[in-house]
Amino acid sequence: MTDMEIARRVIFSFICAMIIIGIFGNIVGEERKKMWFKARKQTGFFNRRGVLGRSFLFGRPKTKEGLGIALAILGCVAVMTYIIFIV
Repeated sequence: MTDMEIARRVIFSFICAMIIIGIFGNIVGEERKKMWFKARKQTGFFNRRGVLGRSFLFGRPKTKEGLGIALAILGCVAVMTYIIFIV
């Protein structure tokens, strides 16, 4: 595999991970995310949530459901990355 192919696969893997996180964010919804995850506090410039903050950033899991969702996201991203690098 050349360096260019590896770079393409890494970029495609990142894009797929963002799509997976977006899908999970839409399925879970804002209300359940607030119940199951603890968001960061905005104490400074570097902790500020940007444009993707509402739908893509979940926060730290604080319940069993939140931990399950976090593990499901991690599993889906890992499987997708594995498929991208094997195929």
